[in-house]
Amino acid sequence: STPEVTPCPRAIPGDQATVNNVTYLLIPEATRAQLGSAVTVLLIPCLYSLVFLLGLPANALALWVLATRAERLASTVFLMNLAAADLLLTAVLPFKISYYFLGNHWPFGEGLCRLTTALFYGNMYCSVLLLTCISVDRYLAVAHPFSSRAFRTPTLAAGTCAAVWLCAAALTLPLTLQQQSYPLLGAGLTLCHDVLPRHEDDGFYFYYFVVLIACAFLLPLLLL
Repeated sequence: STPEVTPCPRAIPGDQATVNNVTYLLIPEATRAQLGSAVTVLLIPCLYSLVFLLGLPANALALWVLATRAERLASTVFLMNLAAADLLLTAVLPFKISYYFLGNHWPFGEGLCRLTTALFYGNMYCSVLLLTCISVDRYLAVAHPFSSRAFRTPTLAAGTCAAVWLCAAALTLPLTLQQQSYPLLGAGLTLCHDVLPRHEDDGFYFYYFVVLIACAFLLPLLLL
């Protein structure tokens, strides 16, 4: 049989219950305790706050310096895109921070929940692929400095970055097509992505995540 998975890799599977045409989720008490633990509602948002306070100005400054002061090289283009990807992540962190400080309650609506989830995972995939590009570029610059000069151009680097962004968007698209926020029955909470209902097509997502891991992690690991 196919292992049980949910439409998102990090989510806990929950049972559905419909009350007055509203779909609620049911989870065991142990899962509720896990979601309400000090690690979830205190430690994680504190760490995210630190990442936001340090990451937002640092990446904004890095992007500004690379765009206005640095020499226009292939490596510069890759680093600019890496900083931009990190900026997109930090832009949605305040919503995640509020969510956890509110005890895993999402008051911002379904659309923003999907956007936050997409950018959260998209940053991970995009960063991995961009770091792979930077590593390959550095290898070519050191091992083949003369023969690689012809195709280590800013224009080609920009095209590669565009392909990386498209690839990251494609990798996260199946996740964003699924509803991400659900009210928790009897708790007065609306969860965003942490708990998702079981689906009849979970088998598809199992193989999808196998392909995802192969494309976004194993292949870059082999190249590195």
